[in-house]
Amino acid sequence: MLNVNLNISKIKNYLFTALQGVCTHRFTSMPTTIDKAWGKFMIIEVIKINDDMQLGQAKVLLTLWANQIGAGLEDAKTLETMETTLLTLLNDHCVTDIYSLSFSGGYDVADYEKKISGRLYEIRINIK
Repeated sequence: MLNVNLNISKIKNYLFTALQGVCTHRFTSMPTTIDKAWGKFMIIEVIKINDDMQLGQAKVLLTLWANQIGAGLEDAKTLETMETTLLTLLNDHCVTDIYSLSFSGGYDVADYEKKISGRLYEIRINIK
């Protein structure tokens, strides 16, 4: 029987709620227009789910973005604050009745055209 907790919308809603302290602006894909007044935002993408009949798994990408402070210069202070909050919240919410989160890796990212820099985190979620 397929694990009904593998519902992508439920996973995204859980993460939106659990990670709301990172920043106000959270999306499921890159916005076509970025309001510079935001200063920072986050993208939550569920990129893969699978079910082995006992325990489901999801792979999630969490990308933290901040406006660059100059030509190609990242706002390291804002990103550090976002990262610290993200990792604290992931730790606080790492095990629930349904979800068990684990950290898979992190990367630097930048979009020079949009003048934003960020951090991309891979998270694996085991789903009961």
